Amino acid sequence: MSNEIKLIISDIDGTLLTSQHLLTKNLVQTLQEIQALSIPFIAASARSPRGILPIAQKLGIQNNPLAAYNGALITTDGNLPLFSHPLPAAGKKLLKLIKKFFPTISLNVYSNADWYTDSHNKWIEIEATITKMQPIFLSFADLLRQDPIHKLLLIGDAVEITTLMNFLNTQELTDCAFYLSKENYLEITHKQVSKETVLHEMANFYAVPLQNVLTIGDNYNDLPMLKAAGLGIAMGNAPAPVKESADKVTATNDQDGVAKALKKYVLDSP
Repeated sequence: MSNEIKLIISDIDGTLLTSQHLLTKNLVQTLQEIQALSIPFIAASARSPRGILPIAQKLGIQNNPLAAYNGALITTDGNLPLFSHPLPAAGKKLLKLIKKFFPTISLNVYSNADWYTDSHNKWIEIEATITKMQPIFLSFADLLRQDPIHKLLLIGDAVEITTLMNFLNTQELTDCAFYLSKENYLEITHKQVSKETVLHEMANFYAVPLQNVLTIGDNYNDLPMLKAAGLGIAMGNAPAPVKESADKVTATNDQDGVAKALKKYVLDSP
């Protein structure tokens, strides 16, 4: 298998990171072996570039492209855009609608590497703890002035977010796509954005045929890239439909699933 895999794309949360948001020593060592083979390893996540970069540095892959916001922004060093797919003008219209009809929802705007919000609440504190980032606090008027907008993250109670999703389904959201990344996290990006797009852009960038790409992930937003790659691997902690759609299933993120998959399918070692 080592002669076939020429490019690897991996999700981060629930995949590279344990349930305690940590990297294992085994995974770091395995990535060093992958790097020694000159096989590009791309971290793809809903996180911002600044949320990905510290993880990439610990893994030794910081010089590779980083796919942030599920591919809305791919950078070469955490800042310089390689590919950019910002929200259309409808994104700012959405912010106004949500502020008016759902005032308790936490509004989070991601523009390039920065995270902006207009209020401090428990959701902001939770997200800051997970991502090890701090937002830039702005007035709502200044929030609307941010450009480009690569992602909107809307956080609230699960019931609130479900109600918001139902509301958005009644709106004409041209060129916008939205999905739940958690039961209380609603993410909105350009409709062109997906991890499958990351797969195609990175395969073209490195001139690697899709059949020579390995992808690995743990959730529904990883499914498109798992299906499109030559070898799509689901984590053992992934939902059943994700595992059923993948080519292979590895151990969970708390059992070194990524390291085990890379050793088996790339390094040909036990």
